[in-house]
Amino acid sequence: MGSAKITVGQVEKYIEQKLNKKLQNDLKKLRMIKEADLECCAYFHLRKYLYRDSSWKIFARKHSLHTEHYIDLLLFRKNTPRIALELKWNKQTIGNKDKESLSKSIKKLRVNRAYFISTITGKKSCQDKLSNKKIDAYTIKGIFIPIGELIQGWHSRRKKFMSEMSKGKAKHKRST
Repeated sequence: MGSAKITVGQVEKYIEQKLNKKLQNDLKKLRMIKEADLECCAYFHLRKYLYRDSSWKIFARKHSLHTEHYIDLLLFRKNTPRIALELKWNKQTIGNKDKESLSKSIKKLRVNRAYFISTITGKKSCQDKLSNKKIDAYTIKGIFIPIGELIQGWHSRRKKFMSEMSKGKAKHKRST
């Protein structure tokens, strides 16, 4: 574990400027094909970034008694919650439940910042309009990662791991 200090502002800058590019790259390389994969990839990149400062912790699907909601990813500095992230697959807008959860994270859990991160099917112009968009007065920011036309053949390659998945090659011995 490293001892370099990472500030809340540095983590916010990482999320807003680098995490979305890393997740876009994961999409291109077909490391993500559904929401659970998005959560795993975001967790991986954030944990890798925060590793050099042992005062940061990251937890997935963390329930909070203060908000009465599950938070997809919650980042703590020391013992204090600092950043909440809600992750969605192919959602161009934040739903009321997710907006309420993130708003409560800011008001009741008193995190510094909340993010709504979603993959979207669409063109780059759509992402340019939506990326780092302030969603409401409680400083919830939206970060959108495009799928669609930006990634040539992505949908057909994805099918090989979904509905068109082939069987494995293992030959199991029969039990006697």
